[in-house]
Amino acid sequence: MSNITFPFDSSDARKNAPKRNCTDVLMHIDDALDSASSERLIQRLNSVEGVSEIRFWPEKNHLVMVCYDPQAVRATNLLHTVQNLGHQAQLVGL
Repeated sequence: MSNITFPFDSSDARKNAPKRNCTDVLMHIDDALDSASSERLIQRLNSVEGVSEIRFWPEKNHLVMVCYDPQAVRATNLLHTVQNLGHQAQLVGL
């Protein structure tokens, strides 16, 4: 199973700081994400301070894994970011 990783744009200086503590959270999106909605969701999550990587699997188009610094952002804030785009979503315990 291949995954597609959407790292941050290297031109974003604040994201190029030395890697801090990274925690993964898996989000289940109730509706399957098409390419336009997944792109929009990934771009929005990329803009959140503390997020360092987003993984999305097209063959599992209802799952998104986010690597984030828990000292900079909470998982619930990431969930609300997704929900504010109009998606029904839940955090999945790992």
